[in-house]
Amino acid sequence: MKKLLILLLLSTSLSAIANSILTPNWTNPKYKEDNKIISEIKINDLVVIHMSTVPLWDGKNVCGSPNQALEWILLSGRISPDSTYVVKKLIEQIKNSPTKCFLKGEDRLLVVLNSEGGYLADGFDLGELLRKNNATVLITSIGRCSSSCATAFLGGGSRFMEPGAELLFHAPYIERKDLNKEIVCLSSHDERTKKLLKYMQKMINKEDGEFLFKRTMSFCSSSDGWVINDDAAKLLNIANQEIVN
Repeated sequence: MKKLLILLLLSTSLSAIANSILTPNWTNPKYKEDNKIISEIKINDLVVIHMSTVPLWDGKNVCGSPNQALEWILLSGRISPDSTYVVKKLIEQIKNSPTKCFLKGEDRLLVVLNSEGGYLADGFDLGELLRKNNATVLITSIGRCSSSCATAFLGGGSRFMEPGAELLFHAPYIERKDLNKEIVCLSSHDERTKKLLKYMQKMINKEDGEFLFKRTMSFCSSSDGWVINDDAAKLLNIANQEIVN
């Protein structure tokens, strides 16, 4: 997390200090962070935290003004209509915050995802919301983004995974309402899975999106799936190689 924040800061041309650092040291004692929780929203098993981080280099705020701070979102728990709506409301708050930190003269929204999934339709909705707002999406080294969370991750305008992070994809399914609670995975001809293919191709590109869709549809499970790490995600254009300036 600290590494991404520093990279974001170092990519801006607004900071003379940052521009003078050619080879940043992520453990440099000159760099510190003052983190605060602005709000912690809990709805059933969903937790969405609105965070504020003051990036300090040699004791000075790296943002454009001493009273500014990076505001970002951490989402943990089930992907549902609640998660999409809450993130939408928080994005509005961040955009209207008078003390938000500007990087490279533009808004850069950071959303950290850590979820075992939820409903496919809500993964679409959250992903479209992230793309509409050109959000930078991150999965940390101790995080996993599964099922509809992985679908939402694809919507990020920039998508990053720290070493150790994982994405899990599996075929969309419905759960039978009987005693066995078995699942029935949807076929590739179902309208919902056709929508998934179009979504993946839109968010990544046609070739890699089609490959991702085929691998996703190969795993019919509610808990297992096609698991990839950060390097695999970068190779397949699912995650970005580096911070985009």
